[in-house]
Amino acid sequence: MELLREKQQLLAREQRRLLRHREQTELEWAHSCAQAELWSTRAAVVSGSTSTQLAGAKNEGRTNVTITWRNTMGVVHPDEARVNAPKLSSLERAALNSAIGPSSAPHRRARGAGGNPAGGGGARGRIEAGRG
Repeated sequence: MELLREKQQLLAREQRRLLRHREQTELEWAHSCAQAELWSTRAAVVSGSTSTQLAGAKNEGRTNVTITWRNTMGVVHPDEARVNAPKLSSLERAALNSAIGPSSAPHRRARGAGGNPAGGGGARGRIEAGRG
C-alpha cells in the first residue's frame, strides 16, 4: 500500500512539472511564432514574397523530429523532442534579403517549441492514466 502511495505522489509531482513545462512551452511557441511572422512580413516587404518562399523551400519536407521517451514509475511518456532542420548559409541569407537572416532564428525556435511532446498533453495524459 505504501509503495502505491509513493508512486501516486511521484506521478502527481511529475504531472505538475509537465503542466508547468507545457505552459512555458506554449508561451515560447506563441512568442516565437509572433517573431517569425513579424520577420517574415519584414522580409516580404523588403523584396516580396519570392525571397521568403525561396528561403522556406530549402526546409520543405526536410525537418526531422526525434522524440525521446521517459519511464516514470512504470509509466512511459514522451519526454523531449529534438527538431533538426537545414539552415541557410550566410551566403544564401545575404542573396535573398537582409530580413531573412533574423527571420530564421524565431522560425527555428517556433518549430522546436511546437515539436516538444512534453509541452503537449500527451505526456501529462499518460501520467494521469498511470496515477489511476
